[in-house]
Amino acid sequence: METIKQEQLKAFARNLRTARKNVPISQVEISTKLQIAPSAYNRYEAGINEPGVIVAARIANLCGVSLDSLLEINKKTREEKLVDMLKSHNIDAVVSQESGYIEFPSKSKKSTAIKVSADSVESFINDSLIASNSRFHDAFYQNLFQVAFMKDKEEKET
Repeated sequence: METIKQEQLKAFARNLRTARKNVPISQVEISTKLQIAPSAYNRYEAGINEPGVIVAARIANLCGVSLDSLLEINKKTREEKLVDMLKSHNIDAVVSQESGYIEFPSKSKKSTAIKVSADSVESFINDSLIASNSRFHDAFYQNLFQVAFMKDKEEKET
């Protein structure tokens, strides 16, 4: 399992490579402008080493992007974006502790929260938007409860 720092370094490396290619500029050219060895720059894009703040800011400037975008500072996860969208439609949802899932808390003490994959939630949102914005809430819950009912039925059969 990767640590948070390893995940952040991988994301930085991926964003760095994309930003450089969008300019477009080669690794040798950018390393020359930064006055560092090409092998040092290559290790940044490979996610092996991380540059200091000054070098990272200079890279962002050369690539015409913000340092925030390279570091993904203000980037929300897919699950967080989906939850925000649901909350804008007055649907109570939270990002699950388990990656890739969204939970819908139960208002009843007798039942548990419903946990659904982000893929399913995205599909429900798309289907519900087709139903119309005024009926989004009802259409979304109809899809959600249908899946919860099927899960419950499968668990009882096994």
